Amino acid sequence: MFRHDSKFVDPNFYVDPLAKEFTGVECHIRWCQIFGTCGNQDAARAAQQAAEQAQREEAAARAEAERQIREQQEALAREQARQEAERAAAQAELQVAETQAQIAAKKSAATSGLVKSRAQLEQTKLQQSAAATAMSIQQKQRQAAGATVGQPGRSKTQVTSRLGVGGYGGTSPVKVSSTGLNI
Repeated sequence: MFRHDSKFVDPNFYVDPLAKEFTGVECHIRWCQIFGTCGNQDAARAAQQAAEQAQREEAAARAEAERQIREQQEALAREQARQEAERAAAQAELQVAETQAQIAAKKSAATSGLVKSRAQLEQTKLQQSAAATAMSIQQKQRQAAGATVGQPGRSKTQVTSRLGVGGYGGTSPVKVSSTGLNI
Protein backbone atom coordinates (compact mmCIF):
# COMPACT_ATOMS: atom_id res chain seq x y z
CA MET A 1 0.00 0.00 0.00
CA PHE A 2 1.30 3.41 -0.96
CA ARG A 3 1.22 6.45 1.17
CA HIS A 4 -1.46 8.14 -0.98
CA ASP A 5 -3.82 5.20 -1.10
CA SER A 6 -5.28 5.78 2.35
CA LYS A 7 -9.08 5.76 2.16
CA PHE A 8 -9.81 7.48 5.46
CA VAL A 9 -7.65 10.57 4.84
CA ASP A 10 -8.94 13.30 2.54
CA PRO A 11 -6.21 14.00 -0.07
CA ASN A 12 -6.81 17.77 0.33
CA PHE A 13 -5.68 17.65 3.95
CA TYR A 14 -3.10 14.89 3.70
CA VAL A 15 0.51 16.00 3.88
CA ASP A 16 3.28 13.59 2.99
CA PRO A 17 5.56 13.39 6.03
CA LEU A 18 8.51 12.49 3.82
CA ALA A 19 8.00 15.48 1.49
CA LYS A 20 10.25 18.53 1.75
CA GLU A 21 7.30 20.84 2.47
CA PHE A 22 6.14 18.78 5.45
CA THR A 23 5.57 21.07 8.42
CA GLY A 24 4.90 18.52 11.10
CA VAL A 25 1.12 18.75 11.30
CA GLU A 26 -0.41 15.88 13.21
CA CYS A 27 -3.75 14.33 12.49
CA HIS A 28 -5.80 13.30 15.53
CA ILE A 29 -8.37 10.73 14.54
CA ARG A 30 -10.12 8.29 16.83
CA TRP A 31 -11.29 4.87 15.65
CA CYS A 32 -14.80 5.62 16.72
CA GLN A 33 -14.83 8.56 14.36
CA ILE A 34 -13.79 6.26 11.53
CA PHE A 35 -16.39 3.65 12.30
CA GLY A 36 -18.98 6.16 13.52
CA THR A 37 -19.36 4.52 16.88
CA CYS A 38 -18.59 7.52 19.05
CA GLY A 39 -21.47 7.84 21.46
CA ASN A 40 -20.97 11.52 22.36
CA GLN A 41 -21.38 12.95 18.88
CA ASP A 42 -24.40 15.02 19.87
CA ALA A 43 -22.55 16.48 22.86
CA ALA A 44 -19.49 17.17 20.70
CA ARG A 45 -21.65 18.83 18.06
CA ALA A 46 -23.40 20.89 20.75
CA ALA A 47 -20.05 21.89 22.25
CA GLN A 48 -18.75 22.76 18.80
CA GLN A 49 -21.89 24.79 18.03
CA ALA A 50 -21.63 26.52 21.42
CA ALA A 51 -17.97 27.34 20.72
CA GLU A 52 -18.87 28.66 17.26
CA GLN A 53 -21.75 30.68 18.74
CA ALA A 54 -19.38 32.11 21.39
CA GLN A 55 -16.91 33.03 18.66
CA ARG A 56 -19.68 34.71 16.66
CA GLU A 57 -20.87 36.61 19.75
CA GLU A 58 -17.30 37.61 20.56
CA ALA A 59 -16.75 38.79 16.98
CA ALA A 60 -20.06 40.72 17.12
CA ALA A 61 -19.09 42.27 20.49
CA ARG A 62 -15.66 43.16 19.10
CA ALA A 63 -17.26 44.71 16.00
CA GLU A 64 -19.70 46.67 18.19
CA ALA A 65 -16.86 47.88 20.42
CA GLU A 66 -14.84 48.94 17.35
CA ARG A 67 -17.92 50.73 15.95
CA GLN A 68 -18.42 52.56 19.26
CA ILE A 69 -14.73 53.51 19.36
CA ARG A 70 -14.95 54.83 15.79
CA GLU A 71 -18.08 56.83 16.69
CA GLN A 72 -16.36 58.24 19.78
CA GLN A 73 -13.27 59.16 17.75
CA GLU A 74 -15.45 60.84 15.11
CA ALA A 75 -17.38 62.71 17.82
CA LEU A 76 -14.09 63.77 19.42
CA ALA A 77 -12.77 64.94 16.05
CA ARG A 78 -15.97 66.93 15.44
CA GLU A 79 -15.74 68.47 18.92
CA GLN A 80 -12.09 69.39 18.40
CA ALA A 81 -12.93 70.93 15.01
CA ARG A 82 -15.77 72.90 16.61
CA GLN A 83 -13.51 74.10 19.42
CA GLU A 84 -10.80 75.04 16.92
CA ALA A 85 -13.37 76.99 14.89
CA GLU A 86 -14.56 78.78 18.04
CA ARG A 87 -10.96 79.51 19.04
CA ALA A 88 -10.22 80.89 15.57
CA ALA A 89 -13.39 83.04 15.67
CA ALA A 90 -12.49 84.34 19.14
CA GLN A 91 -8.95 85.08 17.96
CA ALA A 92 -10.31 86.97 14.94
CA GLU A 93 -12.70 88.97 17.16
CA LEU A 94 -9.86 89.76 19.55
CA GLN A 95 -7.66 90.91 16.68
CA VAL A 96 -10.48 93.13 15.33
CA ALA A 97 -11.03 94.57 18.81
CA GLU A 98 -7.30 95.26 19.22
CA THR A 99 -7.19 96.95 15.83
CA GLN A 100 -10.20 99.09 16.70
CA ALA A 101 -8.62 99.98 20.06
CA GLN A 102 -5.39 101.01 18.32
CA ILE A 103 -7.34 103.12 15.83
CA ALA A 104 -9.32 104.73 18.67
CA ALA A 105 -6.09 105.42 20.59
CA LYS A 106 -4.53 107.01 17.51
CA LYS A 107 -7.65 109.12 16.93
CA SER A 108 -7.64 110.14 20.60
CA ALA A 109 -3.95 111.02 20.45
CA ALA A 110 -4.50 113.00 17.26
CA THR A 111 -7.49 114.81 18.77
CA SER A 112 -5.64 115.60 22.00
CA GLY A 113 -2.62 116.72 19.97
CA LEU A 114 -4.88 118.96 17.90
CA VAL A 115 -6.47 120.39 21.05
CA LYS A 116 -3.03 120.97 22.59
CA SER A 117 -1.70 122.62 19.44
CA ARG A 118 -4.78 124.86 19.25
CA ALA A 119 -4.37 125.76 22.92
CA GLN A 120 -0.68 126.51 22.39
CA LEU A 121 -1.54 128.57 19.30
CA GLU A 122 -4.10 130.56 21.27
CA GLN A 123 -1.63 131.00 24.13
CA THR A 124 1.03 132.15 21.66
CA LYS A 125 -1.44 134.63 20.16
CA LEU A 126 -2.30 135.91 23.63
CA GLN A 127 1.39 136.26 24.47
CA GLN A 128 2.04 138.04 21.20
CA SER A 129 -0.88 140.40 21.73
CA ALA A 130 0.29 141.04 25.33
CA ALA A 131 3.81 141.67 24.06
CA ALA A 132 2.46 143.99 21.34
CA THR A 133 0.40 145.84 23.95
CA ALA A 134 3.43 146.14 26.22
CA MET A 135 5.55 147.41 23.32
CA SER A 136 2.93 149.98 22.36
CA ILE A 137 2.78 151.13 25.99
CA GLN A 138 6.58 151.38 26.11
CA GLN A 139 6.62 153.32 22.84
CA LYS A 140 4.04 155.72 24.20
CA GLN A 141 6.12 156.10 27.34
CA ARG A 142 9.24 156.78 25.26
CA GLN A 143 7.37 159.28 23.19
CA ALA A 144 6.10 160.89 26.31
CA ALA A 145 9.63 160.96 27.75
CA GLY A 146 11.00 162.45 24.55
CA ALA A 147 8.31 165.11 24.52
CA THR A 148 9.70 166.65 27.70
CA VAL A 149 13.08 167.55 26.20
CA GLY A 150 13.83 171.13 27.00
CA GLN A 151 11.24 171.16 29.73
CA PRO A 152 12.11 171.61 33.36
CA GLY A 153 12.50 168.32 35.14
CA ARG A 154 15.07 165.83 36.22
CA SER A 155 17.93 164.87 34.02
CA LYS A 156 20.00 161.74 34.22
CA THR A 157 23.73 161.56 34.30
CA GLN A 158 25.30 158.19 33.78
CA VAL A 159 28.32 157.56 35.93
CA THR A 160 30.94 155.07 34.80
CA SER A 161 34.17 153.90 36.34
CA ARG A 162 36.18 153.96 33.12
CA LEU A 163 38.39 156.73 32.08
CA GLY A 164 37.11 158.95 29.37
CA VAL A 165 37.90 162.24 27.79
CA GLY A 166 35.77 165.20 28.73
CA GLY A 167 32.96 165.58 31.14
CA TYR A 168 33.08 166.05 34.86
CA GLY A 169 33.91 163.41 37.37
CA GLY A 170 34.16 160.48 34.98
CA THR A 171 31.05 161.17 32.95
CA SER A 172 31.13 160.99 29.25
CA PRO A 173 30.91 164.28 27.38
CA VAL A 174 27.49 163.43 26.00
CA LYS A 175 25.82 162.80 29.33
CA VAL A 176 26.60 166.16 30.87
CA SER A 177 23.61 167.98 32.25
CA SER A 178 22.46 171.22 30.66
CA THR A 179 23.37 173.23 33.70
CA GLY A 180 26.94 171.92 33.57
CA LEU A 181 26.68 170.54 37.06
CA ASN A 182 27.27 166.92 37.80
CA ILE A 183 24.74 166.44 40.53
